[in-house]
Amino acid sequence: MKEKIYPKTINGKVYYYLQRTYREKIDTNIIGTTKGSGKSKVKTKSTYLGTASSIRKKLINIKEPLDVKYKEFGLVGAVYNVAEEIGMVEILKKNIKGTRYGIDNWIYFLLTIINRIDNSTSKEKMGNWATGTILPDILNFNPSKLNSKSFWYASDDVISEKKLQDKREEKPEIKKDVLTGIEERVLKKIEKEIIKNIKNKYDLSSNIFLYDTTNFFTFFQEPTRSLLARSAKSKAGRNNLKHIGLALSVDQQWGIPLFHSVYRANSHDTKTFYEIITDLTNVLKTEFYGVENTVLIIDKGNNSKDNFEKLNGNIEWVGSLKISDYRDLTDLPLSNYDNIYKDFKYFQTQKEVMGVELKLVVTYNEKLYRKQLHSLENGIDRLEEKIKNKWSEYKRSQKRVPKGVKNILSQSYYKDYVIIRCKKGKLIFSKQQENIDKKKKKFGKTILFGSNLKKESSTIIEQYHSKDKVEDGFKLLKDPHIISWSPMRHWTDSKIQTFAFCNVIALMLIRIMEYKAATNNIKMSPHVLKQELKDLKKVILIYDEKTAKTKITHRSTVQKQLWNIFKLDTLKK
Repeated sequence: MKEKIYPKTINGKVYYYLQRTYREKIDTNIIGTTKGSGKSKVKTKSTYLGTASSIRKKLINIKEPLDVKYKEFGLVGAVYNVAEEIGMVEILKKNIKGTRYGIDNWIYFLLTIINRIDNSTSKEKMGNWATGTILPDILNFNPSKLNSKSFWYASDDVISEKKLQDKREEKPEIKKDVLTGIEERVLKKIEKEIIKNIKNKYDLSSNIFLYDTTNFFTFFQEPTRSLLARSAKSKAGRNNLKHIGLALSVDQQWGIPLFHSVYRANSHDTKTFYEIITDLTNVLKTEFYGVENTVLIIDKGNNSKDNFEKLNGNIEWVGSLKISDYRDLTDLPLSNYDNIYKDFKYFQTQKEVMGVELKLVVTYNEKLYRKQLHSLENGIDRLEEKIKNKWSEYKRSQKRVPKGVKNILSQSYYKDYVIIRCKKGKLIFSKQQENIDKKKKKFGKTILFGSNLKKESSTIIEQYHSKDKVEDGFKLLKDPHIISWSPMRHWTDSKIQTFAFCNVIALMLIRIMEYKAATNNIKMSPHVLKQELKDLKKVILIYDEKTAKTKITHRSTVQKQLWNIFKLDTLKK
């Protein structure tokens, strides 16, 4: 862009104008400024400045602001507008009644959802956070009323902790249930209504849905009032802490959450899935009624005879089997893999598995083979180094393998692939090649299955390997720069449930924002999308007690497009 000031004489008087010359794309959908990125045309725009005396007067009268304040605008505004667009604000208003400390209860939930995306603060600090955003002006509330106490009472009006405890006292057996007696009728109703709106609004027609589970560690100290928080095998490697389990189902195309449930963390995946199957399939079949060939993709950790029996005839499903349980298939030589699809060699068969006749597709992938072989070799090398370091700590010559070394070996995953001996005081470390060769026979191989016996093998391969979207969702929930579930500052099960609900809805909004940007030719990760919007601030220039001006910080080309996509102009005033 070029700018210049030029004079223009009209009726003997001289007036001054600012002329801007710039290029504009003929096709506004094309992005880029380099040569060859699309045809453009030169445009000029003139702005009247005034006479010399009037310009001089304006310059003399320019005031410096007494104070400058910033408010979060772009990100919180975009999230709020998307929440409005999918009808979430109205759904919250309709289903969450009552007020606490002069603020409608539904606002507490909406603020928590937006906060998870923007800044992830504790409820005690929520007032300070809200004060620094445009939300009090949009929603007309006093942010000084926000604290942990007000949020606790607002959420308790929706899911009562006392009623939950009374229910558990009346029926002690439910304390051991996977869901520990938690009823989330209001929140489930809200979730279903939002999903229905999303499907209708954006014409989501995906017929593939992904299901998986994860857990989140907590910092609960004993005694704790939570039955959900239990010691479990930690996905984050924090086995010394108590965890909360989360089951999640998303659509395959965009990763938008469609169903979630918190559960007792020490519940086995098969048992958790059994308790969830009915509700999950009802949501998929009801909210996506009319969608043909609905398919549920599950992980092998959910396989069981009871689960297969419950799924059979209810919904089509695709999954994988444990390699070690079907050596008759995995021990077959690669010459049997007589079909090719993309990077996979495969053969197909049919077999009864856990009481259900399934189509099996046994695949081999060279890249996976090399990865697994590299992992095994590295693991053995690390074990050897650890054992040698331990051996070097002994000052006296050893007559046999010491107990400390044996303990290291017995606790290692790679113990079956090495042999340790002591000869003349020296450590002899060698590989158990026979076991390594047996292990290598499994490398690169995966046993996939489909409940639809007529489904093409290539389709089963394609559908199963699309399950990354649910795993990506878990990563976003755990990412401190996106949603940041942890640390969870709640220790009662009713509040844990409301907290989980707000996090999952936050994930839903992020995914829809990602979808809206992508369908407007702006493909960017949630991280980049969030940062681009967060950089847009509302600036308040205060000149005196009665005079103030507001401006929005400079927008880049991409930010101007995001501005239009998320209709931020509606919040500018």
